[in-house]
Amino acid sequence: MCSSLLSLTPELVCRVIKDLPIKDARNFLSSCRQIYSNGKYAFDEKCFHVFPVKLESQSLRIAKDIIKKEQCRFIRKIFIRLDRVHVPLYLERPQEIARHYLYKILKRGLHPSTKCDTIIINYGLETEENEYRHHIKVVAWAIKKTSSRQEVNHFKVRIQNITVPSCRGLIKFGRTLLRQVHSIEVKVNSLDRDLDPIYKVLSRVTNLRELSIHNNESEFLDSDVISEVIGVNSELESLRLSGFEISTEQLQGALVDVEPYIKNINLQRMIFVDGFSSFINYISTLSLDEVFLEDIWERDFEGGECAIQDPMNYL
Repeated sequence: MCSSLLSLTPELVCRVIKDLPIKDARNFLSSCRQIYSNGKYAFDEKCFHVFPVKLESQSLRIAKDIIKKEQCRFIRKIFIRLDRVHVPLYLERPQEIARHYLYKILKRGLHPSTKCDTIIINYGLETEENEYRHHIKVVAWAIKKTSSRQEVNHFKVRIQNITVPSCRGLIKFGRTLLRQVHSIEVKVNSLDRDLDPIYKVLSRVTNLRELSIHNNESEFLDSDVISEVIGVNSELESLRLSGFEISTEQLQGALVDVEPYIKNINLQRMIFVDGFSSFINYISTLSLDEVFLEDIWERDFEGGECAIQDPMNYL
């Protein structure tokens, strides 16, 4: 268990637990005796802010019954997991059942009597790309039908862990929900040579405010694969990058259209190929509310790489 988690006060542990899906909260609570001691007071299902939903018929039925109860007024976010299901959603009947159940859950969860204003769509790790297409078709249908109703809260959509191939299914089946997407987290790797699917998704997300692009491979990726998509949304307010080598000139070119709006920059596991000081000089010219830097490296003129000690101290 990370020592920083153990040092959290009971109030902060309780806040973390309330903002996790219930299953994840239980796992977190049982991870350590001290965490359990500090967080057990928050473990009341009436206080949970995140309501998890899986597109499995039994799971959807249970979720629909739970959300009818009075405790749903505590919900802040509906967390839709696009995990593998036992009965494939490419079959017409299971797909019809899933979308109608999900619609009823969203309609109740976003009722004005609640404080819920966010739908999170989380792409699972083990689901095949073909399955994602049918998953997102169900979700898009339910969101479109929900947003057509007047008696629901205004809400925003956040997409997590989407890959480049999965963007194709989102373009084909999820166009109707892209107007409500506020945040996208994209995973890329060295096999993603054609980023056109990401570009097409971002060009249709007219209200995007937060963009995260992560490379989880051990090797750094050249920023050429992402620099052309960063500036697609001119009113972007928050940018997170991880796992890339980049020059200050490339970053500046990518941000030139969003500079008036960008307020938060989060860089982790990054190499600056033209030195770290040039990045600091550039970042100081922007009107940012928050900058976070972790695991930052620089490359010298001879090609050597050096880790920047305490990069946050340079700000």
